[in-house]
Amino acid sequence: MELKQYQKRALSDLDIFMGHLRDLKNIPGAYIQTWLENGITVGGDGMPPYQDTIPRVPHVCFKVPTGGGKTVMACASLRHIYDDIEQITAAPVKDKVVVWLVPSDAILEQTLTTLRDANHPYRRQINTDFGGRVEVLDRAQAQNAQNFTPATVRENLTIIVMSFDSLRTKRTEG
Repeated sequence: MELKQYQKRALSDLDIFMGHLRDLKNIPGAYIQTWLENGITVGGDGMPPYQDTIPRVPHVCFKVPTGGGKTVMACASLRHIYDDIEQITAAPVKDKVVVWLVPSDAILEQTLTTLRDANHPYRRQINTDFGGRVEVLDRAQAQNAQNFTPATVRENLTIIVMSFDSLRTKRTEG
């Protein structure tokens, strides 16, 4: 899977952010430092401040136009993130779970099909990066603990694909 130049640049920026996180041990500080190195201030007319939505869990967002290769970049970024997290914590990451959010149910189905297809280049990349130890689940499978147990997340990279719409529910079950 050959990345385009702007995709390589985005992954390089991800590595820079993770390096700052390793050095500073502070997610908002790493965020600010990364943007400053790109000549962009944080706050005011610059980038919005980092939002610690899930405390102490860094979240990553690639903003790329339609057809710009967000899925390719996401697949390629997983190994970068987990390699750096292990350096930051100075210990192997025991549980590897990724929540992969997509904007619609149509893209949800497409993403699930693609990531579950062992012959698709995206899945082959992830399999290569994680030694073939990968589980791809939808929200219902994760909720019902189908292939989603403590042992599974210790032994595999577990990717849970969900749509933003599934988070915007008024139902209380799940």
